[in-house]
Amino acid sequence: MVNSNYERWRTGSTPQAYTGSPVEAVRVDGTNADDVVTWLETKGLDAANYGGAVGIGHVIADVGSWMVVTASNHVMTLDDATFSEMYEHTPPPLIGG
Repeated sequence: MVNSNYERWRTGSTPQAYTGSPVEAVRVDGTNADDVVTWLETKGLDAANYGGAVGIGHVIADVGSWMVVTASNHVMTLDDATFSEMYEHTPPPLIGG
């Protein structure tokens, strides 16, 4: 029998609020790759422009993808549909656009 707040939390029997890390993101549009690279470099990340796509190591954001950086500088790319599901946002912010 679950009879304490701790036990309810431990067993997952009550809803809990989980908040994600704050993120910064930009949509790579093919014309802003140099600006995205500069933005990433200001965060201490070694990025490169690959003909309009932006890469950090093995993470490549193709044209139309979102480059997402967490508060701990974890980098990921997401397609537009996935980004829209994960984060509330207004029309895509484009660096330099």
